[in-house]
Amino acid sequence: MPAYNSEKTLSRAISSTLKALRPDDELLVGLHNCTDDSARIAASFSPDKRLSIHEVAGGGVARVLNKLIEHSRHDLIARVDSDDICLPWKFRVQVKQMAKHDVDFLFSTAIVGWNNGTFALWVPQHLTSLTTSQVTSLLRGMTPLVQPTMLAKKSALESNGGYLDVPGEDLDLWLRAAVAGSTFFRAALPTLVYNLSPNQLSKQDWYLNGWKNSESVAANRTILAKRHRSRLLGWKEKLEIIGPLLPQNFRRLRDFESELQKLDQRESES
Repeated sequence: MPAYNSEKTLSRAISSTLKALRPDDELLVGLHNCTDDSARIAASFSPDKRLSIHEVAGGGVARVLNKLIEHSRHDLIARVDSDDICLPWKFRVQVKQMAKHDVDFLFSTAIVGWNNGTFALWVPQHLTSLTTSQVTSLLRGMTPLVQPTMLAKKSALESNGGYLDVPGEDLDLWLRAAVAGSTFFRAALPTLVYNLSPNQLSKQDWYLNGWKNSESVAANRTILAKRHRSRLLGWKEKLEIIGPLLPQNFRRLRDFESELQKLDQRESES
C-alpha cells in the first residue's frame, strides 16, 4: 500500500485492509516523501503485528512499489492505494480464485466512487469475468483493470521487471506483461471501493499526457493488436468499453474499433 494520497483517507484504507487480511498475511505500508501526518496515522496501527511501515525517499511511486515487492515475504502480492476501501472478503476470495485459475495476475471488478464534497455516487463495474484473451484484447486501446484490485504472483512481478518510473506505471506493467505472455483473469465479484477525486494523481494532465504519449505504451499496444488481428469484439469487451451505459460512451466503442482498423491497415501496407 503506497501512501501518497490524502491523509484523511489513509486511516480508513489501512483499517479496511487489515480487517480483510487473513491471520498470516502482512500489510506493508510505503511512505513516500511524506510531509503530512501519514506516518503517525500508519504508526497508530502498529499494535497489529501484520503491519510494517517502509519509508522510501526519492524517486517516484514505482520506487516505492518495487521496495514493497522486495520486502514482501509472500508469494502473492496485492496492491491497494491509500484512498481505497477493501471489502471484507477481498483477500480470502482472491486467494481462492488465484488457486482456481492459476494465472500470473488476478483482478476483480470494483465499486467506483465519485465524491465532489457534497455528493457521492458509487457505481459497480460490469459484473463480468474476463479471460487472458479478453483482457489483452481490451488492452489494445483501454484497460478494464482497476489496479488496487490486483493480486499477482511475486515471481510474475519480478520476471516482468516490476514497476518502471513512468507515468501510468500500472498500465505500462500490464502491457509489458501481456506482451511477454503473462496470464490474466478478472473476476466478476467486486472486492474494493475505488474512490475517484479531482486531485488524485491519475487525474493530473501531466500524468495523463505522459502515458498517452508514451512510445512504450504505443509499441506494446501495437504488438497486442497484431497478435489479436481481428477488430471484432465480444459482448463482454464491448460492455467494458461503453460502460457505464451512457450515450457519450458509445463513441468510445467507435473510436476503439477505428483505431484497430488503422492498425490493420498499417500492417497490411507494411
